[in-house]
Amino acid sequence: MRFDFFRYAIPDRFNPATTLEGYETFEQADKARRTLVSLLKAKSPRERKLTELLRKCRRGERCLSAACPICARRARAWWVTELSEYMSVSRDENWYAVSLVPANCRFPLGNLSTFNPARVKDKLRKQLDRSRLANSVVVGAIDFGVDASSVRHAPMWHPHFYLLIQARSKKRIRKALGRYYPKAAHTPRPIRIRKVGSRDEDLVNVTSYSLKSTFTKRVRVKGPSGTKPIKTPIDPDHQVELALCLHRWGLGMRLFRRAGLHGPNVGVR
Repeated sequence: MRFDFFRYAIPDRFNPATTLEGYETFEQADKARRTLVSLLKAKSPRERKLTELLRKCRRGERCLSAACPICARRARAWWVTELSEYMSVSRDENWYAVSLVPANCRFPLGNLSTFNPARVKDKLRKQLDRSRLANSVVVGAIDFGVDASSVRHAPMWHPHFYLLIQARSKKRIRKALGRYYPKAAHTPRPIRIRKVGSRDEDLVNVTSYSLKSTFTKRVRVKGPSGTKPIKTPIDPDHQVELALCLHRWGLGMRLFRRAGLHGPNVGVR
């Protein structure tokens, strides 16, 4: 049974549709849905099933697929408001936005279906249990991107975490997780940490980023001062590959929740 986030009202205070500049409009999400339908060639039963679901998705009868841009837009709005409200009243310690990029969590294009989100989340929970963050609130989601920035390695899927962690300091987080996320040639910055501001707009910004509904490819381009990495949209074939995986996993499989986040709906699995 899929979680029906359309059943829950979105409070005005943290509603990203009205408070976050650049948040996708319904019209943009609907256009993305129609584009995805056109990309799905219905070559397999899985593609045919997803195509049919996306085509039938309409007001009052939403498909609730994690691959659907319209449903993903609503899911993000629900996530942003639930999490922002919790963070706004939980100020015993600072909040930090943390990206974790496991160097060994890479998959050839066409093989993303072998990625196991549940296994990766369980591994992170065990790492946190053994660290100085054992009593910290940690919440976030798994993000996806294609890394095509290396001239030595073929383009790869590179799943990673974007987390919000309540902790005493940035140093404490880095010490707790640094040994589990070492640098590699293709992952020069496996951990990035920044403190979250206390304004409503700060909370909406970081919580919306933690559950993105658009995904990018990282490439290198030549400039006046050398090459630099930039992000571009993922290719159509890879959009289809990711959509099929997202639909199979569902929204809950992307979300990560640990240590006492007791919002009324954030506990969705």
